[in-house]
Amino acid sequence: MMKITIDVDCDNAPKKQYVKDFVLAFAEADIDKIIDMMSDEATWLIIGEAKHAGKQNIRKVLEVMKPSIATEIIVHNILSHGKLCSANGELVYADSKIAFSDVYEFENHGKDAKIKNLTSYAIDITESNSNN
Repeated sequence: MMKITIDVDCDNAPKKQYVKDFVLAFAEADIDKIIDMMSDEATWLIIGEAKHAGKQNIRKVLEVMKPSIATEIIVHNILSHGKLCSANGELVYADSKIAFSDVYEFENHGKDAKIKNLTSYAIDITESNSNN
């Protein structure tokens, strides 16, 4: 069972709750939920790797990642303003620990808006935390 640590208040911020749900779906490798939360024209830019356009291409990337289900997720912050949100934290896997920072752009300001653009920064911090 995955350990979840999220000390973020999302009560009055629907987009913050949406991002929280998205991050949890990612940690659980729930591809269908992730894809459902993205717009049809979504793009995902993984800094240092590649830009993926469209749900089908994003699905292919996620399917390669699927075997990597996190054992723990720690979300430090979720920020929201207008159509933009960001989240940062750590994903712990059986043999690695990844620090992440994601920036989400939604289709519009509406409560039912889906993610239009996602920019992900990920840094392997396994070695730097092996003594903690």
